[in-house]
This record gives sequence, structure tokens and C-alpha cells, in this order.
Amino acid sequence: MSRRLLVLGVGNPLAGDDAVGIEVVKRLKKLELPEEVDLIEGGTLSFQLINFFDNYDKIVVVDAVKTGRKPGSVVRLEMNEFFDFSKISVLTSHDFDFFTVAKVLSMIREIPEIVVIGVEVENLSGFEMSDSVRKSINEAVKKILEEINHSLSK
Repeated sequence: MSRRLLVLGVGNPLAGDDAVGIEVVKRLKKLELPEEVDLIEGGTLSFQLINFFDNYDKIVVVDAVKTGRKPGSVVRLEMNEFFDFSKISVLTSHDFDFFTVAKVLSMIREIPEIVVIGVEVENLSGFEMSDSVRKSINEAVKKILEEINHSLSK
């Protein structure tokens, strides 16, 4: 049986740089990806996403993060890193809900591997992404493609 992988873009398109996860998934939808990969624009959904935990071997969450790095920096975070809220700021309640559900589920049963590809934010107000975050979308797409290739080659 082949591995199944979900790329989940989360964020609020009405909150500046918080839309980056959704924009990255939109860019990925223009590419030809392996059939084992699903792309979902999760927006601000949180607990509703719990159903995906049973359908995938790996979930790559794409979201805005605040880690103290330069705005537009793209980071890859393992599950234990984003569960340690002293190291990373979870920007919005949808993030907190999703990751809290993942942590609770991991205590009671096996869950898929979860990785976050995060883009460091600069601005969380207005309808437009900052230039630094917009310019990082290609790098985030590249990191996700690397993640897909690595995961499906196992």
C-alpha cells in the first residue's frame, strides 16, 4: 500500500501574512503532484480537521509562524517543536486548536507524522501579505516538494 500525504494550508486570508499557508497550497495546486498527495486549503478550520488523522500517513501543515526569525524566513518544524509553545508562538486560535487536538490524540493513539512548514510573519493586519512573506512563497513550495519526495520515497 502506498503512503498517503496531505498538505494542509491553514490561515486567515483577512489577516495579512496569516494567509501564507493558503497561498502556498494554491501555488501547489498549479503543479502536477503524485496521486498520493492531497492538497487542502484548511483556512481557519481546526477541530473539523481531525477526520484527516485517519486518512494519511503524513500531514504537512503550512502556516504563518512567529519564532523570532527574520520575516519571510521559511522553517521546518517537527511535531515536538510546535508542541513546545515556549519555542514557537502559535499565532491564531485555529493553529492552537489543530495542534492541541494533535497533541491530545498522540497521547491516546497513534497519529500520522506531522511536520510544519512555517513562514515567519511580519504583518497580521489588513488584506495584503507583506513583501517579505510573499517573496518566501516559492521557497515554502520548494520545501514542501522536498518533503513530498522524501516521504514518498520511503
